Amino acid sequence: MLLVTSALTLAEVLYLRGRPPISKARKEIVVDFFKNDYIAVRNVTRHVAELARELVWDQGIKPKDAVHVATALEARLPLMNTFDRTLLKKSPIAGSPQLVIAQPSVREPKLPLNTTPR
Repeated sequence: MLLVTSALTLAEVLYLRGRPPISKARKEIVVDFFKNDYIAVRNVTRHVAELARELVWDQGIKPKDAVHVATALEARLPLMNTFDRTLLKKSPIAGSPQLVIAQPSVREPKLPLNTTPR
């Protein structure tokens, strides 16, 4: 299985809601995690940003979430996984194919942050 994510994730993951920020001492762990073969990082191009802007205006999606949705639409993905309850209510999103937003059916991969920094 290939996980596709926006390049925005590389910075956004450092501050997860309800959790303390990931410190620079854990930098190598975070950087290495996103180098896994099962993760494809898509750039936030002008086209993606403009599509995200339309999603904010037309669908009422928060800007950072809209970038992720736009990334999925631009990649022509049929499914986007999230635990964000507000975003889940926006499903489905018009596209070709139509984008279904759903909770993951498998456990999400975790950053191994319980290890001692190198």
